[in-house]
Amino acid sequence: MALKAFKGRTSAMFSLIIFTTLLLCAALWAEVGEIVSGFDVIYKPRATTLLFSHQKHSNLDCMKCHAYISVSTEAANRNLPSESVCAECHAADVRQSNADMGDLARCSKCHSDYDVSLKNLPARSHWPEINLKHNHQAHAQRMINCAVCHAGISDSGSSGGRHLPSMDVCTGCHDLSKAENACSLCHLTNESGMLSTRFGGVKLLPSTGRLNHHYDWDRRHSKEAVLMKSRCDQCHTQRDCNTCHDGVLRPFRIHPNDYATLHSIDARKDRNSCQSCHRLQSFCVDCHAKLAVSTQSGERPARVQYHAEGWGDCSPGGTHHGKFAKRNLSGCVSCHREDDCLRCHRSGSACGGAGNIHGHMSNVQLKRMQEKNPRVCRKCHENL
Repeated sequence: MALKAFKGRTSAMFSLIIFTTLLLCAALWAEVGEIVSGFDVIYKPRATTLLFSHQKHSNLDCMKCHAYISVSTEAANRNLPSESVCAECHAADVRQSNADMGDLARCSKCHSDYDVSLKNLPARSHWPEINLKHNHQAHAQRMINCAVCHAGISDSGSSGGRHLPSMDVCTGCHDLSKAENACSLCHLTNESGMLSTRFGGVKLLPSTGRLNHHYDWDRRHSKEAVLMKSRCDQCHTQRDCNTCHDGVLRPFRIHPNDYATLHSIDARKDRNSCQSCHRLQSFCVDCHAKLAVSTQSGERPARVQYHAEGWGDCSPGGTHHGKFAKRNLSGCVSCHREDDCLRCHRSGSACGGAGNIHGHMSNVQLKRMQEKNPRVCRKCHENL
C-alpha cells in the first residue's frame, strides 16, 4: 500500500510539473507574441502565378533580362523583364497584339492561371514593396556578381522564390564599425531620423548574429550596449531603457518571481554578470543595509530573522550554523566575511574559541599547516 501511495504521489507531482511548465510557456508566448524574422519583415512574400525557371535561363547574362539594374538606384524599382524582353527569345509564344487573347498551348507555358474558356488575361503578379534602401547601380558599377547577393537563384525552378540578401550577406562587405556603414544606409528612417521598425503592424527586429533580439536578448543586450551604444540609439530612445531599468515593476523575463531570495546563488557563480546591470555600492550594498543583512546596517530589528533559533549559539545544536558551513561554505560567504567568523571562533572571543573549526584534521596535520603558513593560524591563535 505504501508503494502504491508513493507512486500515486509521484504521478501527481509529475503532472503538476508538466502543467506548470505549460502555463509558463503560454505566459512567455503571450508576452513575446509571434516571432517574425527580420527577413520576412523586409521582404514580404510574393504573390505570382507566373511560371519561370531561373535554372533553365542560367546560361544567360542576368543583364539580358534585367537591363534596368544598371541604372536602378531605389529598391522600389520594378526591375523585372516585360513581355517584350521575353519576346526576344520567345517570339512565337507571346501575344502578337493587344487584341490577341492567346491560347492554352502558348499562354500556359508562363501563366498558370490562364483559362482558355474565359479568354481572360492572366492576373498581374504582385511584388510587395521592399522595406529597405538599395542601390543596384552602385553595386553594378563595382562589378559585384549578382550571385553574391542573390545566392542560389541560378538553381531556382520557381518564380516566387525570395533569393534576396540577408543582413549577414550585406555585412560581409559593409563593416558596421565604420560610420559610413550606419544602419540608416540600408534601413528606412522616420521623420526623427531614427530607423523605422513598424511595418504593417509587425515590428522589425534583428533575427541573426550578435544582435538577434529574439532569443535571450534581455540578458545579452547590456554587453552590446556597452560596446556600441550608438548602434542602439538608431532604434531606441532613453525612454526604452528606463521602462525596465527605472520602472517600478521589474519585468519577470529578466529575473523570475521571488528572485530576491534566490539571487545570491547566481551572484556567487558570476558576480561580474550581475554588475553588468547592477552597481555593487549603489545597488547591492544599499539594499542589504536596508534589509539588515549587512554588517553596515547597524542593529537589526527584532522582526528580521534570517536564521533558525540556535543558529549562532556557542554550543552546537540541531540548527547550528557549523553544520551548514561544513556542508556549503559558499552559501555563508555570500553574506558573511571572515571577520564575522573570527568574532566567535578566535581565542578569547565571545565563545572562547570553543567551537572546533578544524573538522577531522589531526594534530599532526594542523602542525604541518602551521609550519607551512603560520599567518593563517594566527588569525585565531594570537599566541602562536
